[in-house]
Amino acid sequence: MSFPISPTEGQTTTVNGINYVYSATYNSWTRVPSNAISIRANAAFDTANAAFIQANTPSHVANSAAIYANGAFVAANSATDSAVALAIALG
Repeated sequence: MSFPISPTEGQTTTVNGINYVYSATYNSWTRVPSNAISIRANAAFDTANAAFIQANTPSHVANSAAIYANGAFVAANSATDSAVALAIALG
């Protein structure tokens, strides 16, 4: 048996006798742990990922602001170039 083609969050399937659960967040199938140690390891992994995302969010906000500002500069320069071209054309 193969994995479903269009899985949904939390969907489970069994392939070759092994149970898997789908994560839409990571777009991947994860083997369902068979013991408590694996469950705790997955919880720690999720906590680490959440901390990483939170730690990197401020830089993403700053980068978004910089990209927006750069777009404004491009628009302003384009308007200036158009005005100069018009002034030259009108002579």
